Amino acid sequence: QCKHKTAWGPRQIIAPYHNTSQAHFEYLLCNSIFVYCPGGSGVGSYRFAEGLSAGAIPVVLADLPMPWTPEIDWEGCVVRTSRARIIDLPRLLGDMGSAEVVRRQRRCRQLHELTMAMDADVASAKSLAMPTSPTVSSRFLFTTLKVIRLRIKQAQERQREVFLR
Repeated sequence: QCKHKTAWGPRQIIAPYHNTSQAHFEYLLCNSIFVYCPGGSGVGSYRFAEGLSAGAIPVVLADLPMPWTPEIDWEGCVVRTSRARIIDLPRLLGDMGSAEVVRRQRRCRQLHELTMAMDADVASAKSLAMPTSPTVSSRFLFTTLKVIRLRIKQAQERQREVFLR
């Protein structure tokens, strides 16, 4: 059964399967420094949220739209690459210094806690528990509403400036 939720309801069954490697996947994810996040079926990437939840640094394609940009600056967290440079990723990531890795991990954790984490996720991350499935959390909704409110305010200010000219 697919673990993605539909936009309007419970899990959507795409194809039934027996996945015996889920625990292995979670183990690998929790013990990874980087996680490649290809684009999903929509504008985002489910793997992006999974990676952040597990504490990994997302590696994304340059054309993947990041959530809540430009209001949230993801550049200190994610590693961006073009499709043409995917083959160079092992070298590029291996050449990244340990101080840079730690800086990016800290920024990723800050942004995850700020924008997506459920309160239980934040507590479990501190105790190094397995990541929970990234579902819509109150923080995610709050961040979305905050960004929408900011964008509306900016649009109103631009309209006011045009009107006063």
